Amino acid sequence: MWNKMKYPYLLLDVDGTIVGTVKSPTGHDPKLKNCLDRYMEMGGKVSLVTGRSEEYTSAIYELLGLNGARIVEMGAGIIMPDNKRIMLATIDDQEKVKIRSWLEKKGVYVLMKEEPKSFMMSLILPEFPHHNPVRLREIYEGIRKEFSAAFQEIEITVDSHSIDIYNKKADKGRAIEVLAKEERIDLKKTAIVGDSRNDLPGFRVIGKDGGLVVYVGLDTEVEEQVKKEFVNHRITRNKKSEGLVELLEAITS
Repeated sequence: MWNKMKYPYLLLDVDGTIVGTVKSPTGHDPKLKNCLDRYMEMGGKVSLVTGRSEEYTSAIYELLGLNGARIVEMGAGIIMPDNKRIMLATIDDQEKVKIRSWLEKKGVYVLMKEEPKSFMMSLILPEFPHHNPVRLREIYEGIRKEFSAAFQEIEITVDSHSIDIYNKKADKGRAIEVLAKEERIDLKKTAIVGDSRNDLPGFRVIGKDGGLVVYVGLDTEVEEQVKKEFVNHRITRNKKSEGLVELLEAITS
């Protein structure tokens, strides 16, 4: 069945795509596991592309019984199905100590906590995932310029989930290209699914080769950018994990 499916390779974001519904940031569509199982039974391969940690994605991977690789921590590393690790662009421990010291002096750790990660750093509000994204952006805007001046080789970004700090060379798109070479993936036969602006680097790698770009998010600005930038795109009627289920049902029917 592998060659009969139009998109036998699937790249999935985690937060807001696998995890999360319109009503809750923590649950997922109850049909998701069965839909993924059917896709893989038909010969499909499912990989993750996320800013989430190696440890967190391991739990998601095992829970859903996935069969592809894991691109983790903004593309800083790739964990292959046989657990081989490909390191692409990390922040070393010495640099992390300097960054933590700077953040502590700025009072950031009074407001936020650090999510454990191997190759990068992420800051989340204590209420995560039931937090206020506006407050998250306010904190980010308060430190962004000073941080960028102090750490010129390090990127700092924000989305609705977290403030992310990572090596400027880390890139989801580049990691997808590395994975494609490792696994001999035909990107024209690949679908990528995401819900936020941070997914655009991966979207561009798949989109430029004619693969399918699928947006399941709620941000209308990102939705319009997807429509404008990618010829082969799909904006799901349902959102978050319900949107992923909508896609899976369409490509396996």
